[in-house]
Amino acid sequence: MKNSHVDKDLKLLAEAGHYQDWIYSLISPFLGKRILDIGSGIGTYIKKYLGRDLVLATDFDPSYVSYLNNHFNKHSEVSSQILDICNISEIQKNILVKERIDTIILLNVLEHVNDDLGALMRLSDCLNKSGRLVVVVPALQILYSDLDKVYGHWRRYSRKDFKRMRAPLGMTLLTCHYFNFFGFFGWYINAKIFKMTHLPTRQTIYFDMLSPMFRKLEKYLKPPVGLSIIAVFQKND
Repeated sequence: MKNSHVDKDLKLLAEAGHYQDWIYSLISPFLGKRILDIGSGIGTYIKKYLGRDLVLATDFDPSYVSYLNNHFNKHSEVSSQILDICNISEIQKNILVKERIDTIILLNVLEHVNDDLGALMRLSDCLNKSGRLVVVVPALQILYSDLDKVYGHWRRYSRKDFKRMRAPLGMTLLTCHYFNFFGFFGWYINAKIFKMTHLPTRQTIYFDMLSPMFRKLEKYLKPPVGLSIIAVFQKND
């Protein structure tokens, strides 16, 4: 999907360093030493995973994979390849199994996939014993808007959605909670009331500046709702 507003928004979010740090603080306790990152794009988070035994950066877009190969070629632990989680071949699965992947990360990826459960099931087959699926997605269908459609989102998620996935996945749900409480209201006002189809630049910059404060507040006061949700599944031995 080529869209100038989408490209601009992605670049804006790629520069939101405080917000990225917030997300990384949520997922880092669940990360192992051999990581498969799905939908790596330009590698915004790959630099945070450096120093592990393996960081396999993937994307279905060859131009992103080419960029990743060039940008991280000095880091021996990083490799890049094309991977479409809607169509993982048996050969690809066997290659990934041999890599002994202990963590698969999907940051704002699953909402782009029509058969989301099927994609997670295919990925779980690529995990090592006790491996983990770490998922961050947009939260709550009440917030679904034209902006989601522009971004190519099929849906937004609730805690119940991930709880329903436990049985078919055959995995344990280690954690599942909302975050970014204040972002919930910003999205509702901008996307639902004012029908905006791109992120307001100035608001996004200010939000990133305030993210450390929001992060600290939510560390002690778990919000009942939020703009996003994190879910972590662990494979049963």
